[in-house]
Amino acid sequence: FRKRLVSILDELIEYMEKEPEYRYFHLDGQTVVLEDYLKIRPENESRLRNLIKHGRIIIGPWYVMPDEFLVSGESLVRNMQKGFVISHSYGVEPMKCGYVVDIFGHNSQIQQILQGFGIDSAILFRGMGDYPKDAFRWIAENGSSVLAVRLDEDRCYSNFYFAIRWPFAGREYEREELVSRMRELLEYNQTRRVSDNMLMMDGVDHIGIEKRLPEIISILNEDITEIELVHSTLEDFIRSQKQFYSSLDSIKGELYKLGHKGVNNWL
Repeated sequence: FRKRLVSILDELIEYMEKEPEYRYFHLDGQTVVLEDYLKIRPENESRLRNLIKHGRIIIGPWYVMPDEFLVSGESLVRNMQKGFVISHSYGVEPMKCGYVVDIFGHNSQIQQILQGFGIDSAILFRGMGDYPKDAFRWIAENGSSVLAVRLDEDRCYSNFYFAIRWPFAGREYEREELVSRMRELLEYNQTRRVSDNMLMMDGVDHIGIEKRLPEIISILNEDITEIELVHSTLEDFIRSQKQFYSSLDSIKGELYKLGHKGVNNWL
């Protein structure tokens, strides 16, 4: 897995330096991967730092994404502290988003911990059972609350990748099929979304970058005029969702309900 990480970041650094239209890459909410990469490629540190400094590669807030039920509250706090320290060492603020996407349920005070670090959002998907909407107000035992974004119970943190790109694995993209698949994804989201903003995440475990992503976005924007796809950041998405915060359902406490729908929604 270290070999795969090094290969992906080698390609990413080289491509981002050449192609400004490939705007952002998100390092999975973890800073430990920076250490893992630079132990093998110390000669690329200045190039990596430059892309991070200019907001192209987005790091933090965690050191390593934790399982909230397997460690103590102190461990969770120190984990995020270390993520902040490493992010600051690169001259940037860590991503101010509670990125806890691949965890099997959530404890009743993670919102309080996030708020203690100036983070007022969380992105998650397991533990909600079959809750039908893509956002809600999540309230901790002490009253702290965050805007919670619930990801697709089938495609989790890779909905754009699985719905749009993955079906073309091993073959060329076809414009008509790209557009058709995007329309299907939009229709699927109609009953889930709480606003006009939809989060579409590209890439998944152990998958390299898609160099043609700017081209794909352009094609979809040309052929589907009722929406605008933007290669953006999680923080930008959260900012756009906050104007709908007061209208969202409130859910309090730990999230540990069994999901009966969705291939990735189990606990």
